[in-house]
Amino acid sequence: MVYANGDKYTGSFLAGQKHGKGKYTHISGAIYTGDWANDRKNGQGIIKYPNGDQYEGEFVDNMRQGEGVYTYADGSKYQGMWVNDEKNGLGKLVYPSQDVYEGDFKNGVRDGNGVIKYTNGDTFKGAFARNKREGYGEYKWNNGDMYKGDWAEDKCTGKGDIIRA
Repeated sequence: MVYANGDKYTGSFLAGQKHGKGKYTHISGAIYTGDWANDRKNGQGIIKYPNGDQYEGEFVDNMRQGEGVYTYADGSKYQGMWVNDEKNGLGKLVYPSQDVYEGDFKNGVRDGNGVIKYTNGDTFKGAFARNKREGYGEYKWNNGDMYKGDWAEDKCTGKGDIIRA
C-alpha cells in the first residue's frame, strides 16, 4: 500500500488493517519492520531512523513498551524497560565514552537509584533525580578514596565524609 503522503507499507492485512508481519517505510526515511495488530505497531519490531539510530524491541499501540534496545548513532546504547515510548524502569545506558549507568529511569532520564562505572575506574552509587546525582551517594575514585554523602545538582555538597584509602 502506498499512502498519499508517500509512505509505503508492505505486509499482511486483516479486514483492511495492517495485521501480522509487515514493513512500513516513512517518507522521512524511517523504516519499521515487525509485528502489526489493528493497524498499529504491536509486538516485536525494529525501527531504523534516518539519523542512524535504531530501536529493537516491544511495541504496544505504536509506542515502545516493554523491553527494548535503543542504539544511538553516536555509539551509545540503552537496554531496558520502556513505558509510553520513554525509558522507564530498570535499564543500562552505555555512553559514547564507554561509561556505564545501570539503574532506574523515569520519563526518559536517570531517576531513582543507580550506579555509574566510569572508564577511568571511578564509580558512583546512589540517588538520581531528573538525570542528575541528587540525594545520598557514594563516589569512589580509582585510587580507593571515597566520598559518602549528599549530592545536589550533580555535585557533592560537602555534607558527608571523605575516606582516604
